[in-house]
Amino acid sequence: MSKVILRKICEDDLVTFSKLLSDPQVMEFSEGFVATEYIDTWFESVASQYASSDSFGTFAIVLAETHEVIGYCSLLRSKYTELPEIGYRIFPSFWGRGLATEAARFIVRHAFEKCGLSIVYAQVDPSNLRSIGVLRKLGMSFSHEIKPDGYDYADQIWVLER
Repeated sequence: MSKVILRKICEDDLVTFSKLLSDPQVMEFSEGFVATEYIDTWFESVASQYASSDSFGTFAIVLAETHEVIGYCSLLRSKYTELPEIGYRIFPSFWGRGLATEAARFIVRHAFEKCGLSIVYAQVDPSNLRSIGVLRKLGMSFSHEIKPDGYDYADQIWVLER
């Protein structure tokens, strides 16, 4: 039985995602915090992805047992490479339970089966060992490093082919 359910995000998720994106532990390995005043813009941008496609987008990760939103998982076109990128964030109180891995497995299956993609990738800070652990459990392999404009360090690119 699945521990998590993925669903489209809705307006009710705004407060939860605002807390998630302002959590220092969650954002430790990210480009930076999403400032509170920009959460609405971020949320509108994420929500508008559904208007252009029912395949790519950001999905709320919901705990099956309690129906609590514990994070989000996404399949997006990378702003750096235009390749299909998976991503995920969950609240620290839910780390270490395999929930991010389960949600990411759903996204990978969605990418391959519903979207017909033959490859997905993830971009990760090499210090983010928890996230690298999730990628390994998904069967992804390290491909190369990338240093996007404005970054002080190189991120790792991990790939999974169908």
